[in-house]
Amino acid sequence: MRAMNATASLGLNALHRIMIAGRPLGTPEIAEALGTPLPRVREVLRQLKEAGVVRSSRGHGFVLARPPGEISLELLLSVLQKPEAPDAPCGGDYEACDDRGSCILAHVCRRIHEAVREAEHSITLQDLRDQHTGIPNCLDAALRGARSGHAE
Repeated sequence: MRAMNATASLGLNALHRIMIAGRPLGTPEIAEALGTPLPRVREVLRQLKEAGVVRSSRGHGFVLARPPGEISLELLLSVLQKPEAPDAPCGGDYEACDDRGSCILAHVCRRIHEAVREAEHSITLQDLRDQHTGIPNCLDAALRGARSGHAE
């Protein structure tokens, strides 16, 4: 899988919380559950709302705008993070690569890139419905500091 940035991870966690709640969730409730500052959660939910992934009405909270099986990881990444070139010496521009005639990696890199894209397309929020959420939040600055041996 291509690296997921913190914004996409936050978005996925927020969508998961909304899905498992089975009721509208307010931004403060989501922010508290995820241990993330309210303005950051508000911005991510705004982007998801503009993309038609969630909907809300003032005072009633957020709900999914689509069934969980129609919200793919690919969609989430397209909304919340900039596209990245494949991690290949040619940056994914296989046709323009000066070395493609002699590069043994081009075919392998292309296959890996296509497999990752297919996985991102096929994994949906529905697939995450039963995932355990009692693990520490990877976005928590205190946990990041503890793992690296220093507090942030």
